[in-house]
Amino acid sequence: MLPAATVRALTIPAFTAAEFMPTQGATAEDKAKFANALMKFIAAEFPRQSFTQPLYRRRSNTFGHIAHGNLAGFYGAFFERDFDKVAFLEQTLSWPHFGDATFTFSDVEQAVKRRLRASKVIDIFRMLEADATRRRELATLARLQEKYGPRTPPPDPAPICSLDAIRDRPGQQPVLPLDLTADDRPRRSFHA
Repeated sequence: MLPAATVRALTIPAFTAAEFMPTQGATAEDKAKFANALMKFIAAEFPRQSFTQPLYRRRSNTFGHIAHGNLAGFYGAFFERDFDKVAFLEQTLSWPHFGDATFTFSDVEQAVKRRLRASKVIDIFRMLEADATRRRELATLARLQEKYGPRTPPPDPAPICSLDAIRDRPGQQPVLPLDLTADDRPRRSFHA
């Protein structure tokens, strides 16, 4: 759960139509409604039930995002894991908002980016992602220690098979080790 101060910084004050320019396809009220819905969606930590078709449709056309096929694809690409949420916020914050506000949502993009930066919400999601990564890694470590023991020495890094053993098997297809040096590689002549 995001801190209350961060939620307030994202959602208060609500964006108003007076802050945006209307376009041929959207009123200033439409722009304010989208900006407020996006801020509430982020403040609530990207809940699936709040990612509606209208929010998806507009969201997939702003900040350089693409549709990802459909609403479910977009949600899966950006909001299911903390890592994805950080990627979403990074792309949103780094987008240069092209275009004239009378033709695009560039004014909304600028206002949203200002609010995201002021709230420092990306720092919180980066910390959540780092914590989730640490938990996953510790779980992996626990599984590996359970399997191999906590103080088991690492396996011998020496090759499983030597080049001499391969050469001693005439008539069989050689299986070469992966760590051959240039001097170890067999030489072939293409001249008869």
